[in-house]
Amino acid sequence: MNLTDNQFEDLLTVITPFAIGELEDVVEFENKNDEQREEVMKVCIKSLEVGVVLLAKLLKDDAIDLSQLENLSSLIRENKLQEAADIINKNNE
Repeated sequence: MNLTDNQFEDLLTVITPFAIGELEDVVEFENKNDEQREEVMKVCIKSLEVGVVLLAKLLKDDAIDLSQLENLSSLIRENKLQEAADIINKNNE
């Protein structure tokens, strides 16, 4: 699957808040200074970027609904995380 730069950015936008939420359950940020927190976030973001690239290479062209991806990305950018999560959960039923 060949993603455009905008589609790649949309996919990262959709995945990142959910991944960061999971990261916060695993890493105790309270015990880290600002530099350590920044390093953890850099590793997380880079891992997400690599994962999205690999995912795009492994998926067939019709595996991602790109119009829905754009919609989800817009909702997340507007900080409508619950609405985005509801759409994702509805699609997984």
